[in-house]
Amino acid sequence: MDTDEERRGFVDSMAEVQVKQQEVIMRQGDKGNNFYLIKSGTCDVWMADSAGERRNVRSLTAGSWCGELSLLTGKPRSASIMATSPEVTLLMVNRRAFNAALGDKIVKKRAEWVPFLRLLPIFAELSEDYELGLLADACREVRYAAGATMHEVGTPGDNKFFVVREGTVVAVAGGPAESTKYGRQAYFGHVELLQNSKHQETRRAETAVWCATFRKEDFLKLVPLHAFVREAGQQQLALKAEGAPAGSKMRGRRFGEAAEATTGVLTGKVASGKKKTTEQVARIMGAVSRNVIFSRLNEMQLTMLQEAMMEHTIHPGQNVITQGEKGNHFFIVDSGELDAFVQGEDPDSHPVRVRGFRAGESFGELALMYNCPRTATIQAATPVVLWSLDRVSFRTIVLEANTKKAASYESFLEKVPLLAPLDKDQRNRMVDALEEVTYAQDDAIITEGEEGTHFYVIARGEVVITKAGQGELARRREGDYFGELSLKTGAPTMASVTAAAAGTTVVRMDRGAFQRLLGPLGELLAMRKYTASGAELQQQASDADAESTGSASAGVEMPNEHKYIKAQRPMTLSDFTVTKGTLGEGAFGTVRRCRVRSTGEVFALKQMQKADIVSMGQVEHIMQETQILDRIAHPFVTNKWAGFVTPSNLILIMEFCPGGDLFDQLYKHKRFSVPDTRIYVMLPLEYMHSMGIVHRDLKLENILVAQDGALKLTDFGFAKVIKYRSWTLCGTPEYLAPEIILEKGHSKAVDYWAMGVLFYEMLNGHSPFEAEDHLATYQKILDGTVHYPPEMNIDAADLISKLLQKDISKRYGNLRDGCKDIKEHPFYAKSGFDWTDYAQRGSAFKPPLFDASKYEWLPAERIVTDAKPCKPADSELFTGF
Repeated sequence: MDTDEERRGFVDSMAEVQVKQQEVIMRQGDKGNNFYLIKSGTCDVWMADSAGERRNVRSLTAGSWCGELSLLTGKPRSASIMATSPEVTLLMVNRRAFNAALGDKIVKKRAEWVPFLRLLPIFAELSEDYELGLLADACREVRYAAGATMHEVGTPGDNKFFVVREGTVVAVAGGPAESTKYGRQAYFGHVELLQNSKHQETRRAETAVWCATFRKEDFLKLVPLHAFVREAGQQQLALKAEGAPAGSKMRGRRFGEAAEATTGVLTGKVASGKKKTTEQVARIMGAVSRNVIFSRLNEMQLTMLQEAMMEHTIHPGQNVITQGEKGNHFFIVDSGELDAFVQGEDPDSHPVRVRGFRAGESFGELALMYNCPRTATIQAATPVVLWSLDRVSFRTIVLEANTKKAASYESFLEKVPLLAPLDKDQRNRMVDALEEVTYAQDDAIITEGEEGTHFYVIARGEVVITKAGQGELARRREGDYFGELSLKTGAPTMASVTAAAAGTTVVRMDRGAFQRLLGPLGELLAMRKYTASGAELQQQASDADAESTGSASAGVEMPNEHKYIKAQRPMTLSDFTVTKGTLGEGAFGTVRRCRVRSTGEVFALKQMQKADIVSMGQVEHIMQETQILDRIAHPFVTNKWAGFVTPSNLILIMEFCPGGDLFDQLYKHKRFSVPDTRIYVMLPLEYMHSMGIVHRDLKLENILVAQDGALKLTDFGFAKVIKYRSWTLCGTPEYLAPEIILEKGHSKAVDYWAMGVLFYEMLNGHSPFEAEDHLATYQKILDGTVHYPPEMNIDAADLISKLLQKDISKRYGNLRDGCKDIKEHPFYAKSGFDWTDYAQRGSAFKPPLFDASKYEWLPAERIVTDAKPCKPADSELFTGF
């Protein structure tokens, strides 16, 4: 519309309509006669393919529109629109008014731009009609004469994304780096737009240039961001499902990450860095404050990290980090400029500059969490001064502070007479529910006469206790406690407690949290038995000790008592034949089908290279895995049949599951039905937890489908016997519980968090915390916001919400009644799900009968070779495997 009069006439022709949440505004396949503009509220757009599979393609907010495609083409609606907010207000106009005002202009513009946009790989995932049409509507064309300057490096960004349609743009980032040329179909501006940064390069039109531009708001709504940001390591690890059609796409499998194993004794040494000036400290602290990795640290820890940072001078052209190498340091730019380059899969192609770094910016933060490969090469463009922090110093500072805090909390609780009858395990569970609160001087902590809700221990400072009509009764200082009767009775408080000094800090526990975790305190005290002299009976103490070490069965019943028969004699490679093709690739080796020569039984042979395990610091994890596999036998785990070593390899012989894993199944089905999501995955977790074993890597890739359709938990590389809590950072990023990311210490509750992620992914086809990179994933997890699609089963959403609880005093599975809360939840209970009827154990995934005759079986010693030597001293680390 070219004039104000035309625009006013169009608006005047619109009718205002209100719709309620979950009402369908338009339905895919119906004839369309109206165009809609959203005045307020939110909607979701759903599209179904020829097989009837639906996917949520985007969300609409105020200012968005829909329905134009049917009016332009006369074809049925291409998508369904559903209201997702409590109320949505629409402005509606009919076909005649729409076409008179907009139709011809839209048809002309789409005819000009859609064919070009369809050629661009970054838009390959958009549908040809609906989404590309919206993209064409949003683009604005701009032209530059030859020699014209489009952007100057360091000037404010213009919040626009550019795609070159005709001509050539020359870009120079500054410094001696070689210039970059953008030709037809090339794009730029997305880095500045996403990071709200200044222009990264000076860009000039080498010839006359014609570009399509998109405003930031349109870019964020319409463009699939993962087309721009993909981790090189994840791309290389992406595996394709057998039998997938040519050209089909799937996301990469997720691999577990781990920091160096810690046994609970901190032996790391904090680096002693150079003293910094006030200005340098300010730049360092500014960069640190903007990074999610450091968001959980207190002022003392941040100061220690700043003091541990080392100074480096880098010359132009020198690499600071190189793509693919293992990372061990985090860097902050003190002065100078650097460029980041990413090498594509073609080793002969030129690396692509993806962004720049300047003073006050930082890079390499994931290296502080675990030893991951660098995803880009960072090179100095000018003389540069950097500050670096190594992983050992970082983790020592963080873990030392967190372990001391947990130990001090336990020490506080041990001093409370009312809690003395609780055993160490019970007090340890209380520690997880304590929260730290700081008060200003004269702030009220407890007010006389109010309901007693919390128990308090003073960590720092002083409090004064007063009573109406009597004045000050007492003062309490660090290590003292008050409010303990609130845990037992919840009766009105008999006095007021006020902070007597600024910065008074207490740790407190809510009565409700205590009861959720342990039950009513009165009941716990009544359960203990004592002699006339007040000593606890020995039998009761022994039972408590057994429970705390995880050696008791905790009442877990094993229906159909599973007695898995392991190999009756030591095995070697000569006892097996194997297939040349692999079942999968792991971090340390491969998995193949194998067959016992003497019996013809088929198993899975997992080959792990000792040298790789040593170099990645994962010896402890691997040894834990085989020791745990020796202890467990359950219908829903891949049981170990045998294990042995060769000069270079560790070999595990496991149950064979011909149905692949649930990752494969999700790729085939896109998402699972509610009945197919009701699986027995909790039973092996409950069984393992009863022995004190925490799995720590539950995910789709680690659940295999057996010949009879049973779903079996596998990969115990991160599993560990945890007596009270563990500090090791390990697991798969999208499944990590908040307490692992925060390194607060963790136990079995992390498996129930992962179960929530698993259920969500099975029902929706993607993780609730899926993001463009690991740091963004961690931020989503710590934020804890989960979007539940309106069509999602309400009972499933409710159960998942109770598993994805950041507060572990509320997380199902970790509460007083343990797994009973999950078993009796309506998600299972309403369906009549029988936890003992193994006949219904996943038949929907039952694979065809495995036919061994279809494969060529070769002597194992010819295929499973010792390719990578291992030093004798390193081989001794695997004694007892």
